[in-house]
Amino acid sequence: MPYIGKQPATISAVAVDTTTGAFSSNVTAGGTLAVTGETTLATHLNMGDGDIIKLGADADLQIQHNGTNSIIRDNGTGAL
Repeated sequence: MPYIGKQPATISAVAVDTTTGAFSSNVTAGGTLAVTGETTLATHLNMGDGDIIKLGADADLQIQHNGTNSIIRDNGTGAL
């Protein structure tokens, strides 16, 4: 399987395409997943209560749901 950087110690998946590195079934990654290029989701993004979407180099725009309220924070310069 192709990889970039340090070779992972263990990968568990139902199937791995050794040409493209594509996984089928569920895959769990611990730590930070760095993606170069575009990320496309087939359906949706699931995040838990309190998790924050941070946009911008300094997290200037943040979107969050804390379990009760939905929050949009514009901490950067310029207009929202």
